[in-house]
Amino acid sequence: MKFLLLIVCSVSLCLSSPSASALQPVSSDNSIQLTEAEQAWLKENPEVTVAISHGWAPVEFLDEDHQFKGISVDYLKLLEQKLPIRFRFTRSEEDPDQETADILSAVAAPQNLNDLDT
Repeated sequence: MKFLLLIVCSVSLCLSSPSASALQPVSSDNSIQLTEAEQAWLKENPEVTVAISHGWAPVEFLDEDHQFKGISVDYLKLLEQKLPIRFRFTRSEEDPDQETADILSAVAAPQNLNDLDT
């Protein structure tokens, strides 16, 4: 899970960076350059379950048709276009100890969540 999170974070930064060429994981043909270890991991893990929390618009939420939407979902869909991976979205569990997904799409620090209540 840590390895996938590293891949997702690195690629997300490259996709959002105005000067992605400075980070160099994206080549001139817009493909993502991966190490042999990353390629092997993706080959062994072609599908990854992603837990999405509802109610964090615009980061992640369920729309009126109960489809997962938001910035984090958009980034993962971009990664699906550029990497040999498929993300299967599921609603996250309220209790983190009960979570069965491979990764969480977005995480906020508890103190930041408390700021939303004021």
